[in-house]
Amino acid sequence: MRKISVIERIKKEIGKEVNEHDVLVFKISPNERDCCCTNCWYGTWSYINNNLKLNHPITHEDGALVTLNNVDFVLEDHESGPEIIVWIEAGSALINMVSAIITLICVIIDKRKIEKPSSTFSIKKIIYKNGKPKEKIIIKIPQNMDRKAIKKLLKENVKV
Repeated sequence: MRKISVIERIKKEIGKEVNEHDVLVFKISPNERDCCCTNCWYGTWSYINNNLKLNHPITHEDGALVTLNNVDFVLEDHESGPEIIVWIEAGSALINMVSAIITLICVIIDKRKIEKPSSTFSIKKIIYKNGKPKEKIIIKIPQNMDRKAIKKLLKENVKV
């Protein structure tokens, strides 16, 4: 399967064009370098497919449109970690968008910690310039951090 670009994925899932400078990606990467695909993170991806509002189930190396807190974004399955793809439109309710991103990151981490309690994560923010990704770690989450502390850390560091 050919990996499609972020812009192509958004067009496929929402049916409209967006500019790369309007796109942000938040990547949840396990520090253990485990594979994060739907086969290896079966419980996490099953929960997402069965409990979140998706336009279709997410399969191996695939993505889907997710609606959470009245915000639409794309969630992609990658072996290197799930990616939350957001696009900023004029008039967007940015507070709702940040809240939805934080909620989804917490859900993914919570479900993965059930499968593998020793998991630690890095949250990366990726922006695109001239078609090339620029990645920056914005948060490191140790294995013993509880959800309340994770949510507080995310609120302080997730910016769109």
